[in-house]
Amino acid sequence: MHRNRVYAAVVVFVTLVAVAVGNVAYTNHVDERRARSDREQRAAQQRAAEQTKAAVCSMITANVQVYVETPPQTAAGKNLAESYARLSAQFGC
Repeated sequence: MHRNRVYAAVVVFVTLVAVAVGNVAYTNHVDERRARSDREQRAAQQRAAEQTKAAVCSMITANVQVYVETPPQTAAGKNLAESYARLSAQFGC
């Protein structure tokens, strides 16, 4: 009878250790997937931001070029040209 109790205790202990190890392994797996997903999401956001900046810079640069080739004659045109120049500098175009 004593052997059965020892055997049962060993089985329970081994089962508890196996469950604990499995739990740690699963948690690590989930954390790694989440970290990879976060990295991929940040990379996608970075690419989208770069594409947006490129599109905005393209528009600003085209407008700046228009005012360089044909300087504005009115106060409103001069203000607009200055605004485009400031935006160009601000965005690093």
